[in-house]
Amino acid sequence: MTSDRLLLWVVFNIFVLGVLAVDLGVFHRKAHAVTVREATTWCFVWVALGVCPSNGNFFVDVVKKLCLL
Repeated sequence: MTSDRLLLWVVFNIFVLGVLAVDLGVFHRKAHAVTVREATTWCFVWVALGVCPSNGNFFVDVVKKLCLL
């Protein structure tokens, strides 16, 4: 494994652990009954956050193709 890939994996893992710490430590400090609406909202938030990198790659590719035309 090259040093570039290793660095990307380390940064990715730090990001995931940071997001997990924020989720568990900041957003959910008090124990409470979770409603369907709250669970659905958080589900959409985390899925949207997970989709962001792929959307970024898609738009970068589109811009590159448009600039080459």
